[in-house]
Amino acid sequence: MHWPSSVETIVFDAELFRLWALEQLDLVRGVMLLCCLGWVAVLFGWLKPSPRAVRAGVLAVIVQLGVGTLLDAACVRLGAWTYVDLPLSFVGVPLDLHLDWALLWGFGLVWLSDRWPGPQASGRAQAGYLLACVALTVCFDAAIHHWMIFLQAAAWWWWIADAVFLTVTLGLTLWMYRSVGLADEPRCGLGLLPPLRPALRSALVVLPFAGLFFVLLPEWIHDAAESFGVASRAAPLPWLPGLLAIHGALLMAWGVHEFARRGRGTPVPWDPPQQLVTTGPYAFIANPMQVGGLALVLACAAACPTWVGALYAFDVLLVVAFVFRPAEHHLLSERHGEAALRWFRDVPAFRPRLQPALPPEGQRPIVFFDENCGTCQTWVRCMTQLDDAGALRFAPFHGLLANEILPPGGAAASGRRLVLHEPALDPADPALTTSAGEAVLRLLGWMPFPLCTVAALAAVPGCLPVVEGLYRLATAARQTGGACHTAQHDISIPPASQ
Repeated sequence: MHWPSSVETIVFDAELFRLWALEQLDLVRGVMLLCCLGWVAVLFGWLKPSPRAVRAGVLAVIVQLGVGTLLDAACVRLGAWTYVDLPLSFVGVPLDLHLDWALLWGFGLVWLSDRWPGPQASGRAQAGYLLACVALTVCFDAAIHHWMIFLQAAAWWWWIADAVFLTVTLGLTLWMYRSVGLADEPRCGLGLLPPLRPALRSALVVLPFAGLFFVLLPEWIHDAAESFGVASRAAPLPWLPGLLAIHGALLMAWGVHEFARRGRGTPVPWDPPQQLVTTGPYAFIANPMQVGGLALVLACAAACPTWVGALYAFDVLLVVAFVFRPAEHHLLSERHGEAALRWFRDVPAFRPRLQPALPPEGQRPIVFFDENCGTCQTWVRCMTQLDDAGALRFAPFHGLLANEILPPGGAAASGRRLVLHEPALDPADPALTTSAGEAVLRLLGWMPFPLCTVAALAAVPGCLPVVEGLYRLATAARQTGGACHTAQHDISIPPASQ
């Protein structure tokens, strides 16, 4: 007679447990989520994190959920492991599994790091904490992988992929946590690494939300409606979904970019801009990201026209108009006072202005140009004609204002033909000075609507280097073509820029 070994018994029991759990799938998934939420409540009561730690922890968990899902999908594609085909999955990865994991590991990882190694720990201590968490998790996964009900199969090298997956995901989680709300502390970031920049923090948080609400959720709603027989998919409308998606994505990207560039913050309420941002798209419309989100929802509805999709778009509109907009009005009014109220009066919420709302006189941008270049003079004259609102001021490189504002031997000495100086939104902050192609895009953002929308290209990854290259080619053509001579016609420069 063959008596089963202890390992065989464990595997057999694990298989019985998996079969039972798969039969009671909805119950098991609900219980797992409740257990993870209870763990967060216990952890909060035990560690008593500060308000800053709570805000930063929420952002870190969102990053862990988004990055972890994408890396898990990559591991599935590479064959490290595969999951059972379950509802609420994304490219073969159960999303509720990552939600549970983000709640279980995310808050514990970041809040416990404040106890040890501590917020002011050295880079070696931070790295040791991360590696210890990764090692313990890999060992735990190896011990219970027979009991993982969602797992269908795993390759022999799964533990290597698991270690890489955990190092990247947990490392980014800690890095995000150390980068939020720590600008005034002696040590930021993750050990030797600097804090994550606002643009990258925005991308890590906004992209998971965009994927959920504009890609996954509409698809799940349509699938659920079809399964109940209450809606059927129709042929997509030609051209309209693509146009709406492009315009919506550009508007959202432009708004996020301006928050990071001028406000040094993100669209998320737990990591907001440090100053009231009234430049870029916010000089024309008060809610560019929300309008862009509505355009993306309408693109989804146009790509699959059903009454269910139209109802989802109408629901998003109601939430934006009656929940997000009043909450934003209240928060900005409390935080920025009269400046926010004036901005709300001047800039419509959902309908773009034709001319930009002008900032106070001391905050208007200044365009410095080469007065000895005839082409530059012609271009500046064109800009002054388009700038009906008078948002820009123009000044020569060799004038008094340039000597006062630009650094010694600034852009003129380096051969650049254009510098845009934007005064700080707050007197305590430094001014923003850009040159070359980036300056061209930013000053186009002060032109009348719809010409101003060209400035959104600065927020599109890969576009700015192309614009910079085109600007260098144009500058070289002026230099070699003999166009840089004294202008034959004088142009008028506003007295404020003399």
